[in-house]
Formats: sequence, C-alpha cells, structure tokens
Amino acid sequence: MIWAFLQTYVFLIACAYGVVFSVIFGRHGENIRSGWVYYGYVTGFVILLWAVGMNMGAAVASPVGPILALAEGGVILVCNAVALKCTGEYALTRLGRGALGLNHIVYRKTYDKAEAAEARGELALAVEIYRQEIAADPQDIEAQRRLAEVLLKAGRPDEAAAELRHIVDQARQQELRHIAAFRLAEVYADQLGRPADAEALYRRIVEEAPHSRLARYARVRLGRSGPNGTPTDQ
Repeated sequence: MIWAFLQTYVFLIACAYGVVFSVIFGRHGENIRSGWVYYGYVTGFVILLWAVGMNMGAAVASPVGPILALAEGGVILVCNAVALKCTGEYALTRLGRGALGLNHIVYRKTYDKAEAAEARGELALAVEIYRQEIAADPQDIEAQRRLAEVLLKAGRPDEAAAELRHIVDQARQQELRHIAAFRLAEVYADQLGRPADAEALYRRIVEEAPHSRLARYARVRLGRSGPNGTPTDQ
C-alpha cells in the first residue's frame, strides 16, 4: 500500500522534498556543520528521481510522453534548485579546500585591539575587549591568560587570580594548567598574601610533572632546590 502511494504521488513528493530542503539549506546552510545532511539529501533526491523515472517509463511511449517527462523533470529541478545549489557549493568548498590544503592550515587568533588598548594605557578597555573574546569563546585560554595579566597591571589581583584559577581548573593540556598554576602561585604569594595556597600550587606542579622545567622552578620557590637547580630530594 505504501509503495502504491509512493508510485502515485512520487512526483509531488519529489517536489515537496526539494522545497523543504531548499528552505533548510537556504536559511541554515552556513550553520550546518555535518556533511551527512547534504549527502543524505543527495541520496534521497537520486532515489526519488529513479522512482519518477520508473513511473514515467510506461508513459513515454505515448505521443505526449516525452513532453510530460521533460515537464515533470523541469518542475522537480526547479523545486530542488536551491537545495542542489547549496549542496554543490558545499561539495566544491570541501573539495577545493582539500585540494589546496586549506583544511590543514591552523589559523592563529590575534588580539590586536586589546594589545593596542593596553599599549595606549587604556587598561579598562583592554579588559573589556578580552572579556568579549572570552564570552564569544569560553575555551580561549590565551585570552584568559592575557586578561589576567592586564588585570594585574591594572592593580586588580583578585580578579586576575580568578581568571588564572579558571585556567587551572579548566585547561585540558597539562602544560597550560601548570603555567597558569605557577603564575597564580606568584600572585598568591607576592600580591594576595596567601603563601599556603601558593605552596599548594607549587607542590601540585612538582607532583604532576616532576621532571618539567616548571617543576624545577617550583622547587626553587619551595626552597627544595640545591645548587644549579638540582633537587635535593631526588
């Protein structure tokens, strides 16, 4: 019964299919990250064309058959025009980027506006710009680190410590966590009068990465380093 329904209305289904996907791609194409959406559309479109062709096969023998087939095909293409265009652009973009090697280029983020504001001594503006960057990308560790440094320069160590603590708690890479932890320990010890908290961070670095460069510096801060930075407890 379902197949009979599809055979009867396959032309209308093909037209409606194209209109629906044309609307989706036309409105949300730039935000669709998964290529499977486009590939799924093309697969469905090919299947529908095959079904339409099967239906028209018998009618082509009649005098008006070829004209009817061309007319139906034209209507289907018109209904699917936007979806086909968006799918083609997506495919060409992916193939073009792959051929040129653009998919392997790493784009490094810049902070020109914030740096310029800091250079002019407009620290409050620099803080605002970095906060906007972080709001747009909460995983931007570098922006958080830079924000902490500007806050320290602006005489706001409590806020700087909060930013550094966030990096320590959230950064996935151990090296980034330890760099932030070391800087946070310096702020605790030198500006906030919290030597116990600073010591805890130094010890954490030593325990998690005992052979790293930062661990050697942490031992120095803990007073556990011998001549030339050689640990006394190793």
